[in-house]
Amino acid sequence: MLETRLISRIQHLNARGLSSRSIARGLGVSKNTVKKYLRNPALSLRRDGNGRAKLQPCYDYLAKLLLDDPSIPANIAFREANAKGFHISQTSVSAFLSKQRHRDASAQHRRTRIHATTAEILRCMTTGRSYLDVLAKYMRGSTDDARFALTEQERENVIQAGHQGRYRKWRYGVAIDMTGLGISAHEISQLLSISRNTLRRVMVNYRRDGFAGVFQRNSRDVQTEKHRKSQLKAKQILEILHQRPNSFGINRTSWTQSLISEVYERTHGQRIGASTVGDLIRKAGYSFKKARRVLTSPDPDYAEKVEALLSILHTLQQDEDLFFIDEFGPRAVKKYGGRLIAVQDN
Repeated sequence: MLETRLISRIQHLNARGLSSRSIARGLGVSKNTVKKYLRNPALSLRRDGNGRAKLQPCYDYLAKLLLDDPSIPANIAFREANAKGFHISQTSVSAFLSKQRHRDASAQHRRTRIHATTAEILRCMTTGRSYLDVLAKYMRGSTDDARFALTEQERENVIQAGHQGRYRKWRYGVAIDMTGLGISAHEISQLLSISRNTLRRVMVNYRRDGFAGVFQRNSRDVQTEKHRKSQLKAKQILEILHQRPNSFGINRTSWTQSLISEVYERTHGQRIGASTVGDLIRKAGYSFKKARRVLTSPDPDYAEKVEALLSILHTLQQDEDLFFIDEFGPRAVKKYGGRLIAVQDN
């Protein structure tokens, strides 16, 4: 089969009015070959960028055969493919199996290389040695002229942190140095077992605030602010939960976590997941159960009464107290059967 470039050239020259003989003489191919591609223009689309267009109809089947038996001979794969109705030459099958085995071997070699490098880097952490030689071996070169991201002092602090068991600081520092070497985020993620989102956050903090700013996210002040926001969200969710869904225009009598998430986003303008809603409700001491006692109030004026009560509480003076009696709840008077034993006076 001709190259895609030559096939396209044949079609182009034919459209300009040249004869098959002239096209064959100009391109250095036979006249019959030119006529074949002119009779069936679809042949020009049979070959793709990977050169396996002939294999495309039976590609999945050959890949499955190779997965079931990685050492399957080409003649056996050829016979089984043709028995399934795939008309393909044994030469094409042999070329495909050879290329696929080479690709699988390369991927396996790469995984083995990554696992071995990870083990060596972790060994450097536990023993307190420098990891630069391991990175040089992984990059297949020398790190003498490399432009590392960390300074010598920062690298010493990272190595010391790893030897002392502070794995997070060591891992972040090594990741920053790897980015300075030009190692991709995908490889760093595999070598250090660190997610790409975490690596992206670490690099943003490092470029903005330096190495010390990498760990500002988990400081006590940030954790306190995060706890405060979580408490506020829980309070707002409970306020929604105390009301019935029809108060928000939802034609239901009970709440679900997804409904609460939808109403919260509509009311407060912030998105929150249904699973987060469930976690906050459970942390507040509540749970979703089928029970006769419900947390919602059937009173249609519930929100207005709560606002009135809160306004009273906010305006209480030091020498004033609030005396509040809640409704006792519905009760029923029923007639029960039975026997009456009475003493009759004479």
